[in-house]
Amino acid sequence: MTPNFTRAAIASYAISSGSFQKSRLAGLISSSSPDTFRSAFGRLLLLLSLFTFCFSSSRAQTTYDFTTNATISGGAGGFGIWNTQADITVGGVAYQLTCGGNGSFTNSATGGNSNSKCLSKDGSGGDFVTIKRADNQPFQFYGLWIKHFSMKGYLGATNFVTVDYVKTVGGTETWADPTPTGGSGTTTLQLTLSKNVAVTEVTVRFYAIMNFWIDDLIVGPVAGVPAPAITANPPNRTICAGNNTTFSVTATNATSYQWHVNTGSGFTPITNGGVYSNATTATLTITGATSAMNGYLYRCVATGSTSPAATSTAGTLTVNAVTASIAKTDVSCNGV
Repeated sequence: MTPNFTRAAIASYAISSGSFQKSRLAGLISSSSPDTFRSAFGRLLLLLSLFTFCFSSSRAQTTYDFTTNATISGGAGGFGIWNTQADITVGGVAYQLTCGGNGSFTNSATGGNSNSKCLSKDGSGGDFVTIKRADNQPFQFYGLWIKHFSMKGYLGATNFVTVDYVKTVGGTETWADPTPTGGSGTTTLQLTLSKNVAVTEVTVRFYAIMNFWIDDLIVGPVAGVPAPAITANPPNRTICAGNNTTFSVTATNATSYQWHVNTGSGFTPITNGGVYSNATTATLTITGATSAMNGYLYRCVATGSTSPAATSTAGTLTVNAVTASIAKTDVSCNGV
């Protein structure tokens, strides 16, 4: 593979693709007679075209050009010295970029594609940058612009750059930059990765680096995977104080779950502990409910590899207080 496309080329591709779909749909509607629409074939044809238009639009690629600064932090590999993690949001999805130590990520005002803003990193020798979703879900990788300032002949390195694509199907695919590495002194080189592949992460490895700059990260939802959808909402539950119960949800195309509770001031995420367990599964467990929890609302957010996430309706917890009574001996409370 020879990476070769530019920021302008990406923009023109996205526009031409969308324009094609819109013009085709407009042409269908304008050229169809009332008789055609009344016919079964005409209605079917219109529905298929609408589906194609909506589906292709939902699969649009998104380019992150670092005009918005990344949120930079120490990360796991910073050892309290370097900033080795950069967090960005692309198309409403959180992505995380990590690098090796011996230098820090920086939001640079220049140095990117066409000398634009970018994310840069200083270092010496071997280094890397790994790109993945913050929730570790798969994504579609389309491209990345890279510039590096490297040492020739450094410790016998046979490549300046290699790229590992950890694919959702088929294992890891590695591409190696064929640029000769021999000689003395330093060199500054640019390359643009162009790939259309479903991955869990992409790692760019540098073997003789002094500095590198990255720009124009192009990603999107995994092609062909629908967004999650709720198919069964949590029911209402009625129990007595001190008893246990559960709230469950069913969703298609979901890979993770997060339960939320509304105690009267809006919904907030639930963490495991106290009366709650299994807060990040399809079934929330409440052990030893208290009378103070009466009227609490519970809902679940199901997330998949494709945005947006799906949010269930809320189930209500009713907790009845039990008091001792000499006259009443047949009271029973059963949690569900």
